Amino acid sequence: MKEQQRQILRMVALLDIVIAIGLLVGIVLAGLAIPIIVPALMALSGLMILVISLVIK
Repeated sequence: MKEQQRQILRMVALLDIVIAIGLLVGIVLAGLAIPIIVPALMALSGLMILVISLVIK
């Protein structure tokens, strides 16, 4: 069971990293600098913390 949880956690973390990179690239390409990047990153890190805490419980 623990091994399965670890695999899920790895997949979620990878997915979050991919989404974060995609968001950053998209935002940079669109030329909409800091006002959008900061809240997007904060939301993403909050989401990641929530998912990790749910998986660990």
